[in-house]
Amino acid sequence: MKTIIAVVVIIVVALIFLLPGNGQLKALYVVDETEQVIVLQFGEVKDVKRSAGLYLKIPFLQRVETFDRRVLRIDAPPERMLDRDINILEIDAYARYKIIDPVAFRITLSTPENARRVIGQRINAALRAAVA
Repeated sequence: MKTIIAVVVIIVVALIFLLPGNGQLKALYVVDETEQVIVLQFGEVKDVKRSAGLYLKIPFLQRVETFDRRVLRIDAPPERMLDRDINILEIDAYARYKIIDPVAFRITLSTPENARRVIGQRINAALRAAVA
C-alpha cells in the first residue's frame, strides 16, 4: 500500500513539474519558431535558445524570458517641426528593428516597451537634426 501511494505521489509530482507552461513550477518550456529565449539563473544569463523546440529548466532556480525574432515596427507619433525657412512641417515616421542579440537587448533596453520609447526618442532627435 505504501509503495502504491509513493508511486502515485511521484507520478503527480512529475506531471506537475514536466507539463509545459509559464509557471514557476514548470520544468519544461516551449520556444516557438518566432521567439528566442534567454534562461536566467539567479538573475544572470545561463543560456540562450534561438531554435524552436521543447526545453528543460530547473523550476524555482531558473526563469525564462522570451524575445521576438521577427522584424518589429515602431510608429513615432506625428510631430510638428519648424524647418530652416520657418515653415511648419508635420512629420510622421516609423522604424523597423530586429533583436539579434537578446542578452545585449535585455542589458541595454530591458523590455520592448522601453525599446519603443528609446528608439522613438532617437528617431525624433534625428528628424529634428535633419529638418533644422
